[in-house]
Amino acid sequence: MPVEGFAAQLIAALEEAQAAASQPKPAHLLAQAAYEKLQFDFPVVSEAELAALVDEFASGKRRGVTARFLSVLRENAGSAAAGSGDATASSSAAPTVAGTGSATSSNPSSSSSSSGQDLVPLYQRLYAVAVLQTLQSCLEAPEAAAAEQLAGLTPPAATGSFFGAEGSSALEVALAAAAEQQSEPGDLSELEHRLSQQEDDDSFAYEPLEAAPASAPVQQTAAQGPAGQLAAAQPGNGSAAAAAAQPGNGSAAAAAALLAQLSELAGHLSYHCMSEAAAWRELRLMQRLAACLAAVQRHPSLPDLGAVAQPLLRLAVDRCVAAPAELEAGMPALLDALGATAGSSSSSAPPGFAAASSSSFGGGSGGASGGSKLQDAFLRGGLLRSLVLLFIQLGAQPGAEPLRCALLLACAAARPLADWATAVPGFTAATAAPELGPGGAAQLHGALWSVLLGGGSSALAALLGDATPADKVPALFQALQLMADVQAVARRPLWDGEVAAALRRLGDTLRQQYSKPRDEAEAAGAASGSGKAAAGAAGSEKGLAGEQGEAERDVQADAAKLALGAEEQASLLAARRAQQLQPACLKLVKDLLQHGGGSGKHD
Repeated sequence: MPVEGFAAQLIAALEEAQAAASQPKPAHLLAQAAYEKLQFDFPVVSEAELAALVDEFASGKRRGVTARFLSVLRENAGSAAAGSGDATASSSAAPTVAGTGSATSSNPSSSSSSSGQDLVPLYQRLYAVAVLQTLQSCLEAPEAAAAEQLAGLTPPAATGSFFGAEGSSALEVALAAAAEQQSEPGDLSELEHRLSQQEDDDSFAYEPLEAAPASAPVQQTAAQGPAGQLAAAQPGNGSAAAAAAQPGNGSAAAAAALLAQLSELAGHLSYHCMSEAAAWRELRLMQRLAACLAAVQRHPSLPDLGAVAQPLLRLAVDRCVAAPAELEAGMPALLDALGATAGSSSSSAPPGFAAASSSSFGGGSGGASGGSKLQDAFLRGGLLRSLVLLFIQLGAQPGAEPLRCALLLACAAARPLADWATAVPGFTAATAAPELGPGGAAQLHGALWSVLLGGGSSALAALLGDATPADKVPALFQALQLMADVQAVARRPLWDGEVAAALRRLGDTLRQQYSKPRDEAEAAGAASGSGKAAAGAAGSEKGLAGEQGEAERDVQADAAKLALGAEEQASLLAARRAQQLQPACLKLVKDLLQHGGGSGKHD
């Protein structure tokens, strides 16, 4: 063939290849390419491929995940992207690095990081929708189908090492089985020699390149003796693990293996890796989370799914704390899911609950005229039951302050609601948890529950009895605000003589300790006024001299502040803050004494 003809054919072939490469690929091919690349460390994946895979998981076209896939997603989604909006303080922004061009790499050794940060929101979307969609599908599917979807997860007994959950190696297991079968010592020595060459950590860092034959059943491994048992125990043997987890034989071990895999999948739920605000809004993650909780409630193995429900509830709480607006959008669906029971449909949330719950979670006081309607809505719609269950499980958590306020205000608004909550097993113990007890982070709630449930007011009086030093005044101000909210929705006297006496002592302490600057200013103003009336022009000159002296005193005070140490400055700032809060605290004390101690009008 002439050189010119060969060159022409080569050029034509290159142009044809370039034209084919420039054509947009179908979405399913992009998604498949992304899924295959995400099975390995440091994937080089484009934005279009990630978006296509997100769409496949979101639409339910793709189900099932692997342990390696989830691990890679977690590593790449762990860095909070710029502009994610609702990332909490715990969401540390670790640098995610990328390459150039349309295909972006997450290799941390790369020099550019801007495009890698651009892919973090997509990684977070993919991670969230993959875990939630797969979890919902497995909870709603029969056990055999669920085990098939979860076959790619690493069995709990062989998570990333050659050792099982008990700490015994596969070699020890195989040798023990051989000893039971009374094998010859020579066979054991040969097996030990062969396995000593294989037992290397570097050999098990990644999954094998070729999957084991899917037709190899577990019965054959048992019949093959120690070598077969060892092959079944090795990590990465996906077919053997899937066969062992198949619940078709109805064995308790298979059901336990499936529950362990569901718990492992739910354990991937972490708000640190799913904090992108747009993902929660566009992918409706709160509704997907509620669907998973509803599937847990309807699952026949509900008592054994606590390890699955807890990460779901924890993720919902973290999201509501990070974005309070999510309460109005997603909390009705969440409570609707929690109200579902096995064998029955969930009751729909009553109209207006979203706004009412948002107001309650925000700490606002409910109206006095809506007490009976609120009581009927909470009891008829199953909302009180959902709040009580959430409080029993999460009431002592640091981020559950909105939940504690919502249930406290609801039970204060109507006595029957408090009686109903008290009858729920575990509720009384939850109100007496150490976190709600004296010295706990939420001790105010424990003291208010003691008042509402008839346990006495000594704890509340003790909290109100100490307004010194000055750094305690902001906490007292918050306590008085919550007491005012509870009193507003209760519409009945709540505070007995012990609390009333503590409030009076608190008012006296606030006046004595934190009113001196105001008194001095009033005295100075009165002296200045009398001097002006008596002296005329001479008084004006004295007033000017007084202003100059006051300016000099301010300069001296500033110099004295600069000479103070860190502790002295903090004490000075606390005293100033207490002086600023003193009028508001005194007003709250006055209102509580007028409306909460049996005097005044309470209708």
